[in-house]
Amino acid sequence: MALSRPWADGPFKLIPTPRFTQGPDQPDDQYTGAASQMAVAHNVILRALNSIYLQAPHVKPEDYKDFVGYSQCWYQIITSHHHTEEEKVFPRIEELTEKGLMTTNVEQHQAFETGVEAYNNYLQSLLPSNTSEFSGPKLVTIIDSFAPALTTHLTEEIPSFLSLRRFGDALPLEKISAEEFGKAGRAQAVTEGGQMFFLNLDRNFEGGIWRNWPGIPAPVRFVFTRVFSKWHAGWWKFAPLDQDGNRKELYALGDE
Repeated sequence: MALSRPWADGPFKLIPTPRFTQGPDQPDDQYTGAASQMAVAHNVILRALNSIYLQAPHVKPEDYKDFVGYSQCWYQIITSHHHTEEEKVFPRIEELTEKGLMTTNVEQHQAFETGVEAYNNYLQSLLPSNTSEFSGPKLVTIIDSFAPALTTHLTEEIPSFLSLRRFGDALPLEKISAEEFGKAGRAQAVTEGGQMFFLNLDRNFEGGIWRNWPGIPAPVRFVFTRVFSKWHAGWWKFAPLDQDGNRKELYALGDE
């Protein structure tokens, strides 16, 4: 779908997956799979952040409460993602490879952690009864404080996963990632963060090669996207994708 106005593929750039960009002489193995799926997940985080960043200055007072709720969901997905990495995925990788191997990735998390917490603290200060005091420009300023470190990390983690290929079959990276992120995803699916995930997952990205990711049965996806999304239904008008994972115009972009 061609859109004439700004959309959630910027200003923070999406990440191409290795599976889509690599040449025919490069291996399409479990490391390509794990790194590519990580890129798809990171793009969910980036689309959601872009949708917040672009719309925050233009939200009308009558929509402040819904927008604060939507924005809070981003904190849920970013913290869940990085908690799963630090507490589950990285330790399993290091058990099979080298102690401290994933230290750089953790240090990159720490580089934007303070800003992400400031983001959450600001939104929490407005809930439940002070949402009338919401300031879009203030939220944008907070995002600007951590976005460079965050986007650097989200981009650089993809080649860091590919670099693990040197461990060969001794490290079942794709299996570890699928197991741990699968557990986290199932736990989050019934939360508001789970709804944000699916409504920021572009099923037509890179020609639709990720249309069936994550691999869940169609009836389960239906429940996640159409039943659970009835909770806080007003929040999801700010999402950049519809319930089928197709692009739609952003709700709050101001008058042209």
